This record gives sequence, structure tokens and C-alpha cells, in this order.
Amino acid sequence: MVSDTRDYKGPDVKLKGIKCLSCEEGPFTPEQELLQLTDLLLGSVASAIEPKSERETKQWFAKNIALLMEDIRKKPWKQEYRLHRKFSVSYFPDADGAIYNDGLIGINKDTKQLGLF
Repeated sequence: MVSDTRDYKGPDVKLKGIKCLSCEEGPFTPEQELLQLTDLLLGSVASAIEPKSERETKQWFAKNIALLMEDIRKKPWKQEYRLHRKFSVSYFPDADGAIYNDGLIGINKDTKQLGLF
């Protein structure tokens, strides 16, 4: 995971004071950290597509994922974060039962207002 993030050009992410509330022996194991990160990313993508949460933290993550989703839809040479082939979001199913990439983003990254479909 560390080697995959060396060339990352996306927004800075800084986590401070991570604590495991249900762990008796301290911080997460590497496997638990990866699972938590995966859960965070998937939840953020879901919140960007269909915002349901009123929680400020979840809205913040959704807005930042929406920003990345909008960027990866541009031609690779026009992308600000250069995440082509490193990050993508696919939707399923379309009218024909297939996977597609240009689905709606339900949260507006620029405002505190949640978008409507």
C-alpha cells in the first residue's frame, strides 16, 4: 500500500490520533487498518453518489470523493490529480444490465448543499 501511494497526486490526507475503541491491546493491526480504509473509501463514494448523512465528517469525505470522481472523468492529460487508472468509480447496472462509469454524483463538492437528482 505504501508503494502505491508514493506517486499519489491527490488531495492531502492527514489522520491524527487514530484510536481503536473496541481493541484492548491498542491500535489496529495492518489488516484492520486496510479494512477500515476500504470501508471509509466505499462509504465516501456511496455518500458522494447518494448523500444520506447529515454528519459533517461524512459530508466532508463525500465532497472530497466527488472532487476526485469529477477529476477522473476528464481526459488523462486534463486531470489535476493524475489518478488515471489508479482510482475509478463504476456504476451497476445500466438499462442493459451492464457496468458504466458516468453515473450521477449527488453531492456538490463546492457547497454545503446536497444535490438532488
